[in-house]
Amino acid sequence: GLVLTGGSSMLPGIKRLASEVMGLPVRAAQPEHLVGLVDKLNSPAYSTSVGLLYWGFNAHETGTSSKRGRKRRVKGEQNMVFANVKEWIKRLLP
Repeated sequence: GLVLTGGSSMLPGIKRLASEVMGLPVRAAQPEHLVGLVDKLNSPAYSTSVGLLYWGFNAHETGTSSKRGRKRRVKGEQNMVFANVKEWIKRLLP
């Protein structure tokens, strides 16, 4: 299926239209497992930003956050970059 996120996923008829165009079942995502300002952030309008914050926090906790600004002098740097991109994509997939 297709998952819509962001404020535009709340537009009237957008799920039906997306389903007709894509030929897939469609649903709107909203943040889950929130603590604190749940009543303010429990909306599809915040699903993308909350998801990115959650992903960034987990990447930082596991030590896989970006090391921008540091020069890497490792033999086979291209292989390392491709391996990092591959791991990043794996973390994005369910």
